[in-house]
Amino acid sequence: MLSQSINQDSEIFRWLAAVTYTMVSALTIRLIVMPLGLMATVPLWIRILICALSIGVMVSKPTKRLVPALLTGTLLMVGYGVFH
Repeated sequence: MLSQSINQDSEIFRWLAAVTYTMVSALTIRLIVMPLGLMATVPLWIRILICALSIGVMVSKPTKRLVPALLTGTLLMVGYGVFH
């Protein structure tokens, strides 16, 4: 009943979506540029390269590419840790 009166295209929901996307992107950048723990031992240029490769996989075919992009980033980061 109450959900029928809520307009998802209203300004408040658009603002909330913008704030949410901004927070997620800021946290992602922080994890890449200023990581904590074991990831801090990986050089910045390698972290950026792995992110760029993962984004390349994601952009190559936007539908059904989230899992391969995450797998690419994870395997490359683990591979760096194993072989370094």
